[in-house]
Amino acid sequence: MCARKSSEMPLVSIIVPSYNYDKYIGAAIESALAQTYENIEVIVADDGSVDNSVNVARKYHVKVIKLKHMGLAGAFRRGVEASKGEFLLNLNSDDILHPSYVKETLAALEEDSKIAYAYTQMVGFGAGSYHFESCPFSLKMLLKRPAYFPATALIRKSAFLEAGGYDARLPFHEDWDFWLKLAENGEYGVLMPKPLLFYRQHAGQLGTKAPWAHFAMRHRIRGMHRELFAANLGARDWLDIFASDCGLFAYMAARDVFTALRVWEPVRRGMVRIVAALQPGYAYANEVPESCRQLIKRMDSERA
Repeated sequence: MCARKSSEMPLVSIIVPSYNYDKYIGAAIESALAQTYENIEVIVADDGSVDNSVNVARKYHVKVIKLKHMGLAGAFRRGVEASKGEFLLNLNSDDILHPSYVKETLAALEEDSKIAYAYTQMVGFGAGSYHFESCPFSLKMLLKRPAYFPATALIRKSAFLEAGGYDARLPFHEDWDFWLKLAENGEYGVLMPKPLLFYRQHAGQLGTKAPWAHFAMRHRIRGMHRELFAANLGARDWLDIFASDCGLFAYMAARDVFTALRVWEPVRRGMVRIVAALQPGYAYANEVPESCRQLIKRMDSERA
């Protein structure tokens, strides 16, 4: 277990839920251990992996929890139960943190005790490269667009527990459900406008689920927070939501078709430009900053 204690610095628990990502998890752990903020602990919650993930994780000075397969939300909850930090950070085992991620987001939370979590801009890499400029927090935007900022954020543990944490019954979109539960408690987030999270794109991740699965899950979660939606959205907002859901369905259906035809990547780039033009608040750039490219290259443990 990695814990560099300091009486003057709050402990931050970086929790890495993992399932069959042995070729990626090393880079995720290294990025957690490389944080410039020193008082951290790193906990790997292995969700019943059948590959070499546990052995890879045990090579590092981290705490490893071996679990039966229960899904990302359940694994993260078990990681939280084992944590000792005042703050929590959920790091997917195929993603990478910038070395200053914890330092920057923690500074934002310590500056304002009313803020429950802090998130950053994101750089995509792997199957596709892009720079995603997350928007400043807006409750209406959170209600209308589930993924308008990353799932990874630094969270006050007290707020996490008060809201009931991630719902283990949800196979995905558990982060959106959790942000909505925080909103119901009157707790919100803040943006650190820097690209400090690196999101790996590859076959097999949750974003590759069938279009209908995403559409159905959005509908299910809205039903779980019916009063919050009703109190904060008008008729025009619901039209925007309908258009967004239809756009998502069309995008993912096109992805499946063009992937089968092996021409998805050039089509994706064109569609991204269209989405960026039609949806204010989403800002994509096909060129990832060179400093980010170099950091990814240095920290990524995957070998061709």
